[in-house]
Amino acid sequence: MEHTKNCTNCGKTCDGKVGLQSKGLSLELAAKKIGVCTSTLVRWKKEYNGLEVNQLKRLKGLEKENVRLKRVVAEQAVDISILKDVASGNF
Repeated sequence: MEHTKNCTNCGKTCDGKVGLQSKGLSLELAAKKIGVCTSTLVRWKKEYNGLEVNQLKRLKGLEKENVRLKRVVAEQAVDISILKDVASGNF
């Protein structure tokens, strides 16, 4: 699973929209305006409050790269295990 900051109820992702409430909108109106659940907006605020949009985009890119690298390491571990089995004659 690629980790993105999704709403478990509506599937939307945070892309710098957390600051809407600071523009004078209530929590409910801000959530409605961007089409997410109120609980999702609260969670995003806890996680991303204080980040600029460019910082958030960089963070999401790093998380995506981390998922890709973990997948590569897992595939290499399987390859090593197969090679060990073949080398020892247990195939």
